Formats: sequence, structure tokens, C-alpha cells
Amino acid sequence: MKKFIIVDNHLSFRQKIKFIIENEGFGKVIGEAENGTEYLNLLKKHEPDFIIMDAVKTSMNETDVSKIAIMNVSDLQVLQLILPDEDSNHPNNEDSNLVEFTDKSAKKREFETAFRTILNGKKSFSNSLSL
Repeated sequence: MKKFIIVDNHLSFRQKIKFIIENEGFGKVIGEAENGTEYLNLLKKHEPDFIIMDAVKTSMNETDVSKIAIMNVSDLQVLQLILPDEDSNHPNNEDSNLVEFTDKSAKKREFETAFRTILNGKKSFSNSLSL
């Protein structure tokens, strides 16, 4: 069973993603964090297979947190959640073969497709994004 950690500052969103992951049989959520600092502390206790990560607002941006996580956990895949209108510096996918992007405002079915895609070892990009 694949192990997930969800990082998002909105509890209701984390609950939605957890519901999709566990009720659709994608895996088990082994931890949740409200920000990048909490998330990095979770990594000291758990070894997830996948991270579902919002563009967390900490002293480090989500790309820095993702890179630290990837360096500390081998074979970790990170699904970064972004909003199309966010003014953020998103790295090019070529910067890391472990980082994917999905529109945070996506519908349940789009998240299911993204999870299915990354569980099959492929990249996932929401159709509604233009990166």
C-alpha cells in the first residue's frame, strides 16, 4: 500500500484529498502538515511514497521544501498543487523528474486521474494549467 503525506494550510482541503486517496484505494495517508516546517518534521518520523503539497507559505517556498524532501527520501514523488492565478515561481518540470503539478482547484475526478497517473510512474499535469 502506498503511503501519502498531505501538506496544505487548509484542513478541509487536506480532508478532501485524504478521502479521495483512502476511499478510492490509492493508498493510506500517514501524515498531514499545515506548512513546510511541519512537513519536514514529519519526514523525520515517516517514509512516504508520495507527497501531495500545496504551495505552502513558509520561510522556504514549496520548491525548496520539495527539493529537501526528495534529497531525504529516495524514490519520493511530489504532486505539487497550484492555482492557475498564483503569482509563484514554478520550476520547469525538467528541473526534477519527481515533481508534478496539478491545479489545486481541480475536481475529484481530476485528482483521481492525477493519482492514478503518478501511481503508474508517469507525470501528471492538469489540463487546466498552462505552465
